[in-house]
Amino acid sequence: MKSFTILSVIVRGIVCLAFGNIEYNTEILNLIEQVNTDSLLYIVSGLSGETGVTIAGEPDSLPCRYAPYSQVTYKAARWLADQFEIHGLEPELVEFSVNEFSFKCNLPIGTSHSQLKTILTEGPYSDLPSVMWNVVTTIPGADSEQILFTAHYDAISEQRYTYTPGADDNGSGVAGVLEAARIMSKHDWQHTLKFVLFSGEEVGLYGSQAYAKEADAKADPIIGVLNLDMIAYDGWGEPDIDIHCRPYDEVSIGQGQILADAMDIYDLDLIPELHHADATNRSDHASFWPFNIPAMLLVEDYFGGDATPFYHTTQDRISSLNVEYFTEGVKASVAWAAIMAEMIPDEPVVTESEPETLDIASLSLPSQFVRSQTWMEIKTPHTVTPAIYDASGRRVKILASVNALPDPQRIYLNLSNLEPGIYWIRIPGTRISQKLVLLR
Repeated sequence: MKSFTILSVIVRGIVCLAFGNIEYNTEILNLIEQVNTDSLLYIVSGLSGETGVTIAGEPDSLPCRYAPYSQVTYKAARWLADQFEIHGLEPELVEFSVNEFSFKCNLPIGTSHSQLKTILTEGPYSDLPSVMWNVVTTIPGADSEQILFTAHYDAISEQRYTYTPGADDNGSGVAGVLEAARIMSKHDWQHTLKFVLFSGEEVGLYGSQAYAKEADAKADPIIGVLNLDMIAYDGWGEPDIDIHCRPYDEVSIGQGQILADAMDIYDLDLIPELHHADATNRSDHASFWPFNIPAMLLVEDYFGGDATPFYHTTQDRISSLNVEYFTEGVKASVAWAAIMAEMIPDEPVVTESEPETLDIASLSLPSQFVRSQTWMEIKTPHTVTPAIYDASGRRVKILASVNALPDPQRIYLNLSNLEPGIYWIRIPGTRISQKLVLLR
């Protein structure tokens, strides 16, 4: 690992932590421990066409995400927007124009100008569509300074018009962004968090270039960008992972060091290597560099030789991923975003009319994500009657009463009669609750 000795850095008036001197924070540890492997694989499985999805209430599938084929990428964008909504966020499909194409555009990893020209001038969809769509959602902060968490959702293969699973490239990055949004949406932040999923990366970084250009025109106060692109393949069993920062930019290098240090401080099974002078410009992070925005890329050991051998093929499927390595990379990303965005601690609310009753019972679920059936484990010294409430706070189901016992009890739950969405299991008269996301 290369190291850089820099005392501190000022990001547009915001003083960042001294590099190499990040303090251990139990609240951040609690955040990264919420990263759920099943949640990540659910997104990759749906996005890569391995499992069916529901779009606008209808069963569907996403076997192809080739950006110039706008019918399929629009469906993918709609489905991804739905995933943000499940977590209580308000996503937007941001349309951008692709009317003109230059073969001097930025290139994705592993693609030459001649290859890109062939891709875009042959086949039934040889003409670029007039528009593509980025998927954007925001967690407003106490101030307007922005931290961006990004990934591209389009994919390509040798059968680009019919089957582009793209599990690693870049279902993995998309799943990381969605998982971070799920976890971080439950908390308040000093700085605004924006989660952005780009289209058109594989054909010239279109989505990120459109976004960065507009952000610059609006003078968006972006203080840091982390782009995830291919973070789930580890063929050698040596968990090397690369961080590519804006060349010779002390701000970007410092933020990369924060990411590398977070892996060490939170004891993640990753070996980071920081790049700046030799950093690649072959992914969406580089679209922000011309506007002096400190953006960086987190990527598997692509340039060290341990990249997926299934890159840009129909074999880039979920079965090829190293799920432990994948999960650790997302944990590191969440830690970095939490450090940069600065969590505002929750303040306990205690009133005279509502005495503290947290010791009444304990309640847990095996996973927040449920399809139709699950179980809860409950321990209570009193007889209680849990109930299920929807996102608006309306009670939708009363569960069977649970008698007082000294040991935890496992209670079976059948939720097949509820619509997909966000719910809470609560014990009335207490502050005990558990969030669940019902999927179909």
